[in-house]
Amino acid sequence: MTTSSALQPVAPTDSAGLGQSAKPNRLHTSESDAIASDNQQGTQRKRVQWSTITVHEFGVGLGGSTVSERGGPSIGLADKPEFTWTTNVGEMAECSEGIHRFSPEQRTRLLKTAGVPDAIISRYSRETNIILRSRRRTILEDAIESSEDEDEVETEDDDSDNDDGDDPYHSVCRKRKADSQHSIKPQITMDPSELLVSPAMGALGLSTVDLSLCGLYLVSVLGVGLFFTLREQRERVRQQAQAKLGMGSGDEVLEEYYLGGRRIPCGDEVLEEYYLGGRRIPWWALAVADVSSYIDISGTMINTALIYALGIKGMYIEIRGGMCLFLAFQLAFTGKLSRRCPVKTRGEWIKFRFGDRREGVLLRTTIALTSLISGIFAVTYFAVGGGKFVTEFVAFPSWWGLPSEFWAAALLMFWAAALLMVIALLYTVAAGFTTVVYTDVYQSVFIFSTFLVVGVMGATVNLPSSFTVFLPQKSENGASSMVPWNVTRSEWLFAGTRSSLHLPPSTSYAMYDSFDVIVFTYLAIQCMRSASGPGGSGLQTVLATKSEKEVRSQTFLAMLLLALRWAFSGGIAVMAIQYTVQHAGVVIDPERVVPVVIDKMLPDGLKGFVLASLLAAAMTTFDTTINSTSSYWTVDIYQALLRPDASEKQLLWHARVSTFIIMILGLLLSLHVHTINRIWGFMTIAMAGAFIWPFFFSWYWARFNAYGYLCGVLSGFIAAMAIFIFTPLLSELQSFLITSSISCIVSLVVTLTTRGSPSQVVRRFYRFARPPGAWGQIKDVCFTRSEISDIDRENRADLACTVLIAVAQVALYVLSVSVVAKAWVQVGVLSAVLVCVSPWIYFKWYLHLQDRPVGLRASDLRAQLLD
Repeated sequence: MTTSSALQPVAPTDSAGLGQSAKPNRLHTSESDAIASDNQQGTQRKRVQWSTITVHEFGVGLGGSTVSERGGPSIGLADKPEFTWTTNVGEMAECSEGIHRFSPEQRTRLLKTAGVPDAIISRYSRETNIILRSRRRTILEDAIESSEDEDEVETEDDDSDNDDGDDPYHSVCRKRKADSQHSIKPQITMDPSELLVSPAMGALGLSTVDLSLCGLYLVSVLGVGLFFTLREQRERVRQQAQAKLGMGSGDEVLEEYYLGGRRIPCGDEVLEEYYLGGRRIPWWALAVADVSSYIDISGTMINTALIYALGIKGMYIEIRGGMCLFLAFQLAFTGKLSRRCPVKTRGEWIKFRFGDRREGVLLRTTIALTSLISGIFAVTYFAVGGGKFVTEFVAFPSWWGLPSEFWAAALLMFWAAALLMVIALLYTVAAGFTTVVYTDVYQSVFIFSTFLVVGVMGATVNLPSSFTVFLPQKSENGASSMVPWNVTRSEWLFAGTRSSLHLPPSTSYAMYDSFDVIVFTYLAIQCMRSASGPGGSGLQTVLATKSEKEVRSQTFLAMLLLALRWAFSGGIAVMAIQYTVQHAGVVIDPERVVPVVIDKMLPDGLKGFVLASLLAAAMTTFDTTINSTSSYWTVDIYQALLRPDASEKQLLWHARVSTFIIMILGLLLSLHVHTINRIWGFMTIAMAGAFIWPFFFSWYWARFNAYGYLCGVLSGFIAAMAIFIFTPLLSELQSFLITSSISCIVSLVVTLTTRGSPSQVVRRFYRFARPPGAWGQIKDVCFTRSEISDIDRENRADLACTVLIAVAQVALYVLSVSVVAKAWVQVGVLSAVLVCVSPWIYFKWYLHLQDRPVGLRASDLRAQLLD
């Protein structure tokens, strides 16, 4: 998350005979949209392009030389990359004109536009406000004069704030200010292939209405969270009172699941309330909360970036994860298979599948540790995107030498954690999963409303026949260099695949050039990954449902609601293209398209509404992720290994402390990750290679054991970490091939050379889950031949329908973007696909499904099942 600005050591120069040298700063090109000035009413902001910003009359150093203020040839930035500017503090203080017209926030934004590092801005701001105002004014003056010749800027001296005396520097500045009114100032021109995007604008360019909406939203979220926390607290007290009336003081609570109810130990009841909401939450609320946990700022920014840069077909890159293709598998069969297992977390599922022998305990611990690390990466992913987003609107200083994006992400994270931590400190366990779900439902009102509005706005845009988009250049140090790419409207709208996109090889997106191969490889990876069951917060949502029928209902609703997310991304992408067409020379980092469009193209009021909704998306994702990740420590490590008899107070304390530590570690890791695409691609492809084969084998192969699972996950995970640290520029597919090959080979070799899982454990698992695959004699032991026939028939129907559901899901999402972009022929084809596929799914599959009871039946509790 380092910025592209840096303090550069440059030799002192003598600017136009001033006789003094000054500290230079490297000047970078902006994203081309600095605030130039307010109009006479002070409401409309004028934008100027950095490609026409002129050299300041103070004197501009170029490779140690001085450019005269009386004019000169245009300077090619590509030829002189070490362009620097020098000035003197005293000069700037006296030469500021009309500085009262600009607020401190506007001045900060203009300094950021000039590429001045945050640390310098903060230091000068502390020393004297005049310095900040003067530097801001000089950049503004030259930008307006060179790019808007017709604009006249009224100026007036600001001598009242400065006691000049007879300082020769002040005299020189006054003289040069008068001379400069008749001088011709040299312009800086840019080679488009060498454009450098400056860090975020960092100004608080929000109206009072926008700020009020955001503030009211944040306060209201805390209020909603508090309300549901109190409600859950009362419900829990009521249940405890009923439990005491229903059993004597000497009764022993048995851990057993049975049809019509369940009885579990006190510690497990506490954790089930905290992590699953007591399995009392309505399915529609779980669906809405599930969708809101998938709609985060970082994911929305990378989805939009791919559509903006590659066209509608760029959506297919997100088959790797952002398209949530696992929902098709979850709707068809993996959701009900997972819900049949009486567990609360992935770690408990491992114990249920492989038993509690030594290898099972080691495996559960390994999965918990790797899941913790994966959760830290998820927090980093959140921090990178959140930092980029927030710094487009709010100026953050670079305290302690850390970039402003770091502090912006920290603000988002700790505010989101307040929804869980602060309320939990007051009202204990009730501020767990139930509070998360209902606050997510409330926030989703903002999210889905915004998606609809922005989608409709995008549909009003008419794209030109050809235009230019910008692609990020390959970089190891995080410099935001952009490469222009010219495309036609028809090519951008086309949603079919291509054998090659002919992308510039110098861009980081060049790894997607072999488009057909990339997309179908991602599809194969996701099919295997999705067939291995839901994970993370998705598993938590599935386990919180009451029955198999509710799993299907909540998954179907979640799948439909996600279409609105893609409509939003499509709307933002077309509006970004419209903005760059209307403002020649504008350079936009694809990963900053979302905040740039919000800032530049949305009116006041609506801007605040959209910001509030995206803040909602950020916090719903974060609180769900952090709640799920902390459970691996609390349930699978602390309670399972360290303190099996831990009290409710101890368990909750560890849940909160682990949440805080995970946040800190993820935030620190974000300092070494510069792009959303890198961390997201690593998480969904490279890191997934470590888990995909062990997870797949564990569901569909009876012989697969805990040793094979343990060694496969561990070897693949170590390989993934090595790739992340030592070869950051390795492509996603190469990384996946390395990690998955290692994991698969190790899993098979270890499984075939070690003893299998205990037969009673395998039989118990199959009796619950009844999955398809190689289960051999296990089926005959657990069920009769007629029952086996019914199970096999159901599994075959589920697998066949999975393909159709996946086709319908992809068609629905591409359709939503095509409608916004007005690709009408494409809309007709995709609509026909949905019309043909949907009735078949409903009549041939859905109507024949049975809602089996979840958990063990009374007969299943008999001893013969476990013998």
